[in-house]
Amino acid sequence: MKLKKLIIALQCLLIVTIPLYSQTGQARKAIKKQEKVEKSLKKDFEKSRKKALKHRYEIQTPEVQERMKNSRKKVDQYHKQKNKKAFKDIFNRKKRKK
Repeated sequence: MKLKKLIIALQCLLIVTIPLYSQTGQARKAIKKQEKVEKSLKKDFEKSRKKALKHRYEIQTPEVQERMKNSRKKVDQYHKQKNKKAFKDIFNRKKRKK
């Protein structure tokens, strides 16, 4: 008997609390609009950052540009090795002979 009362109480509690967590249409629209604005701001930031990096490269002398290019290659190579997939080596191993 107590178990039935407990189950009924939990069901009533769920029925009461579920509408509290749902969002209205206006709230969903406002959230979507905010996400859209944030996405566009991020896109603009990335675009301006690329433009600034390109400008920094272009104002250098050719010798410095060459050094920057070589340095960039070394950095890319280092990160490529560092981010190598661990599972790739495990699954590409040759099978041992018994």
